[in-house]
Amino acid sequence: MSLPPEIAIFRRFQALNTTHLLRLQAELQDMERELAEIRSDGSHSADPVCSGYARDFRTMRDRKDTEDSLDYDQLIAIGNKLREYNTALAQALELGKTAKPSPREVKYLRDWLARPSMGNDFLNDIERST
Repeated sequence: MSLPPEIAIFRRFQALNTTHLLRLQAELQDMERELAEIRSDGSHSADPVCSGYARDFRTMRDRKDTEDSLDYDQLIAIGNKLREYNTALAQALELGKTAKPSPREVKYLRDWLARPSMGNDFLNDIERST
C-alpha cells in the first residue's frame, strides 16, 4: 500500500506524551531530593574533602572512583535523566506545533483506506477508529 503524502495523518498521542513527561518529571524530582540528602549528609562529614563536594566539582569528579562518589554518581544519573526529559519535552512541543487535520482531510483518508483499489481496508480493529 502506498499512501499519498498529502493525506498522511498520524496521531500525536498527546495524553501518552504528557503522561511520559510527568513520569520523567517525578523521577527527576526524586533524584533532586536524593541529591539534596546526599549533599546534606556530605556537608556534615568529618572529611573536609567530602563536605566540599557541593562547591568543588573538580574534586568530586577526581574522586568519582572512590567509596564517597555518591554526589558524582547522582549528578551523572540526573544528567542522563535530564537528557531523556529534555528530548521528550522538545519532541512534545514540536508535535504541538503541527496543525490538526481538517474533518475533510480525515474523511478523505478514511474513504481512501476503505477503497479496495486504494487502502483496501488496511486498518483493522482498533486502528480503524484512530
